[in-house]
Amino acid sequence: MNKKILFLFLIALVVLPQFVNAKIFTDKEWSWWDLLFFTWRHIIPDIPKSVTDNLFNALIFGFSILYMGISWLFATLGDILFSAVIKISSGYMPDNNEMVKAGWTIVRDIANMIIVLGFVAVAIATILRMKEYQAQKLLAPLIIVAILINFSPVICGVIIDASNIATKHFLGTGRFYTIPAWETQWGALKWDKGPVTNLMISMSYTFFNIMAGFVLFLFFFLFTARHIMLMILVIFSPIAFVCYIFPFTKQYFKMWWNNFLQWCIIGIPAGFTLYLASNSIKIMAAPSSSVDIGGVSLFQDFFEFLLPGCIMIIGFLFTLQSSAIGAAIGISVAKAVGRGSLKAGKAVGSKALGKDSKIGQKLGDWKTGAQERMGWISPGTLTQKQEKRGKEASARADADYAQNPDKVVSRAGARGLRPGLKREDIEASAVKAAQEGKLIFDPSNAQYNPRAVANYRAAVASGFDVKEAEKKNPELRRLNDRKVNELMQTTPGLNRTQAEDRAVSDSYAKLSVGEIRNLSDIAVNINLIRNVSAKKISKSGEEMSQAKIDKLKSYLGDIRAMRYAAGSTTPTGRELTDKINAIDSL
Repeated sequence: MNKKILFLFLIALVVLPQFVNAKIFTDKEWSWWDLLFFTWRHIIPDIPKSVTDNLFNALIFGFSILYMGISWLFATLGDILFSAVIKISSGYMPDNNEMVKAGWTIVRDIANMIIVLGFVAVAIATILRMKEYQAQKLLAPLIIVAILINFSPVICGVIIDASNIATKHFLGTGRFYTIPAWETQWGALKWDKGPVTNLMISMSYTFFNIMAGFVLFLFFFLFTARHIMLMILVIFSPIAFVCYIFPFTKQYFKMWWNNFLQWCIIGIPAGFTLYLASNSIKIMAAPSSSVDIGGVSLFQDFFEFLLPGCIMIIGFLFTLQSSAIGAAIGISVAKAVGRGSLKAGKAVGSKALGKDSKIGQKLGDWKTGAQERMGWISPGTLTQKQEKRGKEASARADADYAQNPDKVVSRAGARGLRPGLKREDIEASAVKAAQEGKLIFDPSNAQYNPRAVANYRAAVASGFDVKEAEKKNPELRRLNDRKVNELMQTTPGLNRTQAEDRAVSDSYAKLSVGEIRNLSDIAVNINLIRNVSAKKISKSGEEMSQAKIDKLKSYLGDIRAMRYAAGSTTPTGRELTDKINAIDSL
């Protein structure tokens, strides 16, 4: 079948020039328009050229007006709906909405009840000596949040108002122009331009109207969803603030905060891209009236209208992507500002925003992570960047510790950056101090340094290798939020304290005999005896320092009490007896 079609096509190519030279065509003027449509004027030579041209021009003119009008109505409807939702949402403030006020009042009362229960829980926890909920950890946040929840609409309103101002800068009155007026589109069609030019003009406008209308409808639904979501998020803001207090609910505050910033920021890139498209349309609203037989000018007009349409489509996609990036940057900056507010009066300047600061590094990491998500760079680039930064800092910390151990230990507890000191150097120093048994994280110990503990946690989150540190002191596994959270996710019903205890027990149980001998002094404790077999204790004790042996023997009274509670004839009791004998024989 395909061979037959090809054969007929080749015959047509050979014969067609002969027809073109026939007298029927030589008597009349031949145009490329006639070649394209093979008009009746060349089949019936007696029909005057003016009649056929006017007929086709009338048909093209009529159909152009029809589908241009339909597409213009579609685009105009999208424009009207989008302009309406912009006018409503850009002037939105939480304290101006009665529904938000009513819902927020109910949620605020519930949040205040939780605050009261929190004060009661702190009192009970302090009496029972529960470390996780001691008053020094929760009392101050409870007081601060108790005040903030009553001002949550104001706080949310400031952020919403700031994002609305930025959005209105691009979509303000008299500056937004998306759909050319019907008079402009209708006026571009001229009878004397001929059917070809009118066809290309109408196609240009129709194509743009459809694209613009489609995108404006998408933006209408997006901004409608933004308006509704911001109302819901403001209503639940008191509960979100309360969730910030307790460790096991802090993730819900982060989720609320992330969503709130995303929905606030999403209007800014949308307004920017629509503003670009608007200015493009103003410049190219009226297509050229020139006619080029080669089609260059006509197709140039068509692609002039393709450009703003593509800007609007790409802008919509960019809006969805950039809101997540902007929210992530906003969260990092908000955390930094929160910490910086406790140090009011200090000159933070370049230290706070420099490339070596925590904020600068976080912004850089968020940028790299965003580029990974968008597919602009290969996956794993951020991880490689963090690992490289960590290895370099660890090497510097090892070299510094060899020369001046006290300097590294002091740097592990640094509260801020000093000239020539990078953020990863502080975190690497905290890891090195932990490896050498110099990191004390027991609040009851006089040498406890909460800042050093916080820096160690930050090092774990930044991807530092802490395996050696945890082998020297398995108790450090409590500060490994990644491992603890994994246990909580894989073991339903496990709370934070239980997950930390489980993580420490697992870490002790995996120690080899050589690793037990190399434990730091603070790691030789009751948890070592509980989680290591009697055989390992006996074997490791052969080359253990006398100070560590004496420390093990100091726990014999506790072990005997545990054996008494378990019963000496039970499997647990017999295991404890073996451990007692192993320690006694050291």
